[in-house]
Amino acid sequence: MENLERVTAQARVKSTGCMMVQGRIEGVLANWTVDTGAKSTFLTKETFERVVDKPVLQPVNINYVMANGQRLDCLGKASMTLIFGEKKFEHEIIVGGVNSNLIGEDFITMFRCVWAHDESCLVIQGSRIPLEASDKNMGSRRVIALETILVPVGHEDVIKSGLTNRAGITGKDSFVGVLTPERCFLQKHCLAIAKTLVDANNEIVYTRLYNPGPVDVRVYKHTHMALFTPVSRTDLLLIYVS
Repeated sequence: MENLERVTAQARVKSTGCMMVQGRIEGVLANWTVDTGAKSTFLTKETFERVVDKPVLQPVNINYVMANGQRLDCLGKASMTLIFGEKKFEHEIIVGGVNSNLIGEDFITMFRCVWAHDESCLVIQGSRIPLEASDKNMGSRRVIALETILVPVGHEDVIKSGLTNRAGITGKDSFVGVLTPERCFLQKHCLAIAKTLVDANNEIVYTRLYNPGPVDVRVYKHTHMALFTPVSRTDLLLIYVS
């Protein structure tokens, strides 16, 4: 393939169900996957066809290529109106070439989007948009302590913990996700929790705690400590300018 030396590879890991928000584009209700691995924001051909007053599409000057060398079949690009919650945004959207609507890095950076793990929402310019789950079994789960431990001042400890809801976890395949501390736990206990990647296929997951404070802190059994957010590995996306 010509210009191969100008291709840059981007490996990405995205949430399977919890990084999806609902919003409107040109009046059409649609689900959007928040994808930090995508440089641009994409709209599926199917969603675009539902738009009544379609904008005129302009040529796309960037070729998007999958890891297998196959180019994404983009129809064009246009500036469109997106609405999330009560916020309205004008943004350039690339139409076609994808199977799901994607909020890309360009939108995330421009409008200062933040993923609030402990609140299960996407924050866009201060407005909190609830995260949707494409699969009821793929949503976030709360992580609770399965034992009572005392964490001494200036010490790190590991506590046995588990998920409050194990629906959809078969025990046959890996069910990997990220542990993120809950805000209420941090504020009440003043303990730090390591953000780690764990396999919830095991009934017991281990949560690492650190006590930076001036007094010993006791964590009791059944205390809600963190959120478990499922993730999955996606294909490599290769991008180059033709």
